[in-house]
Amino acid sequence: MFGGKGRGFMKTTTVKRNNEQGIGLLVALMTLMLLSTMVAGLLMVTNTQLWTTLNHRLATQARYAAEYGAQRAAVWIANTDLKMNDTTGLNTGVYPVQLTADNQAVVLSAMSAVTANYPDSSVRTGFNTALSNQPVPGLTNFKYSTYATLVSMTPAAAAGTAMYQQTWQITSQASIVGLRNAQVQVVENIQRMVGVPLFQYAIQSTGNGCGALTLAGGASTDSYDSSAGTYASTNTAAGGNIEANGNVSLSGSSTEVEGNLYDPNPTGTSCSSGSVDALTVGGGASVTGSVTTIGAPLTVPTPPAPSPVPPTTNEPFTGNCGGGAGCTNLSADNLALAPGTYGNISASGGTSLHLSAGTYNLNSLTLSGGSSLVIDSGPVIVNIGGAGIRAPITFSGGSITNNSGLAANLQINYGGTGAVDLSGGAASYALVDAPNAAITFSGGSNWYGSVIGKTVNDSGGTAVHFDRSLLVTITNGKFQIVGFNWSKF
Repeated sequence: MFGGKGRGFMKTTTVKRNNEQGIGLLVALMTLMLLSTMVAGLLMVTNTQLWTTLNHRLATQARYAAEYGAQRAAVWIANTDLKMNDTTGLNTGVYPVQLTADNQAVVLSAMSAVTANYPDSSVRTGFNTALSNQPVPGLTNFKYSTYATLVSMTPAAAAGTAMYQQTWQITSQASIVGLRNAQVQVVENIQRMVGVPLFQYAIQSTGNGCGALTLAGGASTDSYDSSAGTYASTNTAAGGNIEANGNVSLSGSSTEVEGNLYDPNPTGTSCSSGSVDALTVGGGASVTGSVTTIGAPLTVPTPPAPSPVPPTTNEPFTGNCGGGAGCTNLSADNLALAPGTYGNISASGGTSLHLSAGTYNLNSLTLSGGSSLVIDSGPVIVNIGGAGIRAPITFSGGSITNNSGLAANLQINYGGTGAVDLSGGAASYALVDAPNAAITFSGGSNWYGSVIGKTVNDSGGTAVHFDRSLLVTITNGKFQIVGFNWSKF
């Protein structure tokens, strides 16, 4: 109570809230900032995941491309005459093998950063051409390049002759052209194994049906030894052995196998689709040696496809080169092809097509009109692709002229299933490895060497003379991968 008029009063206090003005805006801004940070984080995580996924995909594709390059290099080495059959000029006591001329490693290179060091220029050039900056099927903008180092070359005793087991280290690098960097390197070690000779019989048939191997019309087999002399001085009425996984059919009074027959099927029965016997004989035909039942069918590896893959363009030759690449006119109706890759080669009109030591990758080879395939030097390796061709090897209208008398100086490899038509001659010294193909001999005459086919039909009286020196000559064994690693950089 206070004085005055005797009335009392209460004091009223007003609280000002000026210090709370704008708090809603601040909360909204903080919330917005938090949400923005979260969104930015999510975008960053998403972007990182996208880049990670992309980088992983590119690295995976680049690794595939590098592995593809390594495999193509391995196929090239396995399928090419490397012209390194002994250790002349090599120091094999070091790792890797070195050339004695410069004490540097033996290297085949198709990579610009690596210098090739190989004794044969044609092999160096062939490797570089086939494997430098090459595209990868199915992958756009990917390229690969490779190089190969001869790691070791060790002797291996085989059938009384010196053979060498080679180990190569293949390095393949792949990258993307014009895109984000994804370069991958693959290093693969391959080793050529020493095994049994490929050509062990005058004729070998891998087919397992009736008539897989047919001899008729006076066809015959015998053997000779080119390492000891000519056919005339070393031939014998024995050693012309044949082998079939199916039925052998012999007919005709002068048809004769002067050697043994090897077959996994029983004898003394008749041949039908459900019951295959080893031998059907008629008309006085004979096997002078034994008929031996082997424990299981023999397998023959399929020759690798030509590398590089040959084109399918037609390349006909009649009397002259006609502007064909790799061809040189020697004289009238005589022309020479350099080792290399060609399409569908055909010779006609009496043309003599000369080949020299090296590897020829062809899609097909046809001789007609009295033409001839002349082997000037050897060994010549002819690899046939056969794409889109019913009969990729046709010699029915021509012949082989291999005056060296060495069947090993001409080897024809074909892994496909097309038809192969061969014809003999006075100088038809050659080897044919076509284990999936149907082979037919036409025109009679003589064939010196050995033939492998799925089915073989010699009903025209061709005499097949097996070269016994092949039993101590181990041709290219299969390469096996013995080491592998990869890295990304």
